[in-house]
Amino acid sequence: MPLATEGVPPRPEFIPFTVPYLCTLLPWDHKEFWTFPERCGWVVLAKDIPCHILCPPEVCLRGLASEDNENQGRVPREPMFRLVNSQPVSASSKAAFLQSWLFFGGLAEISELCGLETNVKEEAVREDGSISTAWLNGLPGRWFEACLKTRRAGDKAVMEKILKVARHCHLMLSEELVDYAVPMFKYTYDECRVFQSVDIMIRIIGLHLLLHVYMPGFETTEEEGWYHGRVLHSLDWNGRYCEGMDQLTRLTGDDLEDQGWCESELDLYADHAPYLSLLTRPRMRDHSDCDSIVCNAYQTDENTYRTLHVEQGCECDFIGVGNDALVDVLAAGKIPKLVISVELDIRVESEDSYPYVALSHVCMFSPCF
Repeated sequence: MPLATEGVPPRPEFIPFTVPYLCTLLPWDHKEFWTFPERCGWVVLAKDIPCHILCPPEVCLRGLASEDNENQGRVPREPMFRLVNSQPVSASSKAAFLQSWLFFGGLAEISELCGLETNVKEEAVREDGSISTAWLNGLPGRWFEACLKTRRAGDKAVMEKILKVARHCHLMLSEELVDYAVPMFKYTYDECRVFQSVDIMIRIIGLHLLLHVYMPGFETTEEEGWYHGRVLHSLDWNGRYCEGMDQLTRLTGDDLEDQGWCESELDLYADHAPYLSLLTRPRMRDHSDCDSIVCNAYQTDENTYRTLHVEQGCECDFIGVGNDALVDVLAAGKIPKLVISVELDIRVESEDSYPYVALSHVCMFSPCF
């Protein structure tokens, strides 16, 4: 990964998006990261107890069959949080709490560990009060540059602390279910996007750790396990699900239909809907008559189709060769080439040495979409 220069990366790590600033009543207080819940009256019931180097939070991969490993995440679980005042945890309060603790607090903690002086709120919160994730693009490189300046690059003790924060954030973002695929909380679109922004932040931390792993001269032992696989397994969902992502997929499906996506496309790319909805796409056809299997908007009706000519009003005839000429060449184990003269005479050439240009999917759309 190329390092950022002047805060602008040559290639973004992901598509930026904006989310609402939900934690106005519970803002990050710039104190110790790990004790933030206690200061806010929250109790965290889930704990990350690492068992093996390549095991993700709360999951031991050793001894699991592949099918067990793929399905172990979609199961009910005990609540991960409670409030000390015995009030129920709501969807809105959880989204605001995790935004303050994991997004703002997590970014501040990693920046401090790397030696990067920054104010996350000043960097990420825009004038309209929303949070832009664009600031995260290039942040892995900026963190690494700060580590180089503070002589922390490749320091395994620092890397362990960074990974501990990332694993903890990853665990806190785990899906909470009361039954298989039945969420404990029902979130709004904005709240789901907040969880997605935290998920992106966790991946950004992983990219930063890989800069240490791949730096020239970095060495590790098998016991330390500082390889690509350790970062990947620690931060990959590995059969589990990120909180709110299923709900966001359904919510963004409606957005994509409004943007002109076909139902058949949405059925095919359903798992990627939260990311596809961030793209700008021109509305080209009316998909109101399409279904989840067939896109009728791009089917050609030969009875009504009219070939587009270079000049309007042109009534030139089609030219072609007989099927027999093509079949004869194919039967001889050769590739037929069509030769068109300046006078628009067409013939079939079968010699292997004859030069040719292969065209595939010749397509022309009318200017009126």
